[in-house]
This record gives sequence, structure tokens and C-alpha cells, in this order.
Amino acid sequence: MVDAYSKWIDIHVMNSTTSEATIAKLQQTFATHGLCDLIISDNGAAFTSKEFADYVKSNGIEHRTSAPWHPASNGCAERAVQSFKEGMKKIKEGTIQEKLNRFLFNYRITPQTTTGLAPSELLMKRKLKSRLDLVFPNISRSEFRRDNKNRNIITIRNL
Repeated sequence: MVDAYSKWIDIHVMNSTTSEATIAKLQQTFATHGLCDLIISDNGAAFTSKEFADYVKSNGIEHRTSAPWHPASNGCAERAVQSFKEGMKKIKEGTIQEKLNRFLFNYRITPQTTTGLAPSELLMKRKLKSRLDLVFPNISRSEFRRDNKNRNIITIRNL
């Protein structure tokens, strides 16, 4: 999946490409980002099924399919797939999930030539922190302490 505005890519490892499995992954993405207005897909069986049509209709999502045998009509998704394949080939070490996570992180923090900004900046209105920020911090320590409200803090608790 790719957001046409920000160029944010979501990629999920799937064992099955049924409508049910596809809907489950869409729900996972929508739980994070909210529902979208429009989905443009190819004419795969998962997207042309009654179950998928009912799902998008019940969520107020318009669904369009690209022209059969003409993948260029969904150029945004095709470009995302090409970037993904090229990026994954460059990552030599790790499991599939580790490689995928590394690719997605790097892609999401890299400014795009079309927008001039990273997908994370367009989608979240902030830069994601990377290991490069440890080498080249952009603010002084005292400024960091004063501006504590903008810190990116995650809390985790085991159940």
C-alpha cells in the first residue's frame, strides 16, 4: 500500500492473498492511519470479490481498479513496488521481516524527489529520529531540555 500524497509505504508479509487476508491487513493499516477516501488497486481476485466490495462500501471508501494489462495506470503503486524490490536486494543480512523493517524505516525517512520531503514528514508532520541524528544532532542539549514536549517517547508495559 502506498499513500499517494505522502508516498508512505506500508508492506505486509502475507501467507495468503484472499479477500479476507487483504481486508485484515487493510484494517491493520486503518487502525494506525484512519480510513482512506479512495483505494486504487489492480484487478486481482482479492480486490474484485463481493466481500471486498462490501468492506469498502461499508467504510465509505471509493474503490477503483486500474485498466487490465496496463499497470502503468496505477503508477504510484508500481513505483512503490519497484523501490521495494530494489531496496530489498541491497539488504544482505537478516530475516525477511528484519530486511523489510530496515527498508521501510530507510524509505520513510528519505526525502522524495517529487515532494522534497520524507514520507514521515508529510504524513506525521515531523522527522523520524535515526542513528544519523546521534552523529549529527540538530539542536543543542540545553535547547533539548527546554523543549521536552516535542520529545518522541514510547512507553511499553508487559501484560
